[in-house]
Amino acid sequence: MIVENIGGAGGTLGIAQAAKAPPDGYTLLSATPSIGINPHIQKNVPYNTLRDFVPVVQITTSPFVLIATKNFPSRRSMISSIWRRTGPGTISYGSAGIGSASFLSAELFKAMAQVDITHIPYRGTGPALIDLIAGRIQVQFENAPAALPQIRGGELKAIAVGTAKRSVILPDLPAIAETVPGYEASSWLGLLAPAGTPRPIIDRLNAAINKSLADATVRKRLTDLGVERVGGTPEEFGTYLKAKVEETDRIVKAAGLKPE
Repeated sequence: MIVENIGGAGGTLGIAQAAKAPPDGYTLLSATPSIGINPHIQKNVPYNTLRDFVPVVQITTSPFVLIATKNFPSRRSMISSIWRRTGPGTISYGSAGIGSASFLSAELFKAMAQVDITHIPYRGTGPALIDLIAGRIQVQFENAPAALPQIRGGELKAIAVGTAKRSVILPDLPAIAETVPGYEASSWLGLLAPAGTPRPIIDRLNAAINKSLADATVRKRLTDLGVERVGGTPEEFGTYLKAKVEETDRIVKAAGLKPE
């Protein structure tokens, strides 16, 4: 297996190349939430998320975590009510940039919890975390693998997870949905194949990956990295992907974003 990293335009260049690959099972796309986000924030994206690919399998999911400076005065069960008491706009949150998954997770929270927090965009996750640790911003919604070292090291305070239920990655944390019913924000990794790939090839790949995900060593390694294994059928991944694309569309419209 050869892993080819193709950067540029938030992953759009690599995604477009995979969409045009021969549908023979030898070229697969390692897809993340950006595949559904990019068409909402970039003009003339050269692929259609749901039309140009067929699902193989969802490999992992990982919670977005609401993290804060280590001295942030919060009670985990009172997220939204505390922010209401602080007054509109007095809490600032960082993200990896407008249109990033961390930004959309925060905007979804703002809309559902009806709180007014100020967005501070950064050029990537790293700079935002640096300012969060330094106390220049107060909170951030971040994918668990990116923030686990700082959480475990005591540099940041983890308040709650964005998964619909409590996560095995951070089992002591409540879900945001316990305070904001219906909230869900998580990242994911899955394999897609170019549209037209024969079903027998899809089934063979799906079975092999599910077998690997059932291995105890693989499960432990994934948990150590801050992600949960998923597996399942191509249809289950397809349903999940379609729901995520539709959810992104709703959040982007609520945030007033336009393709640029």
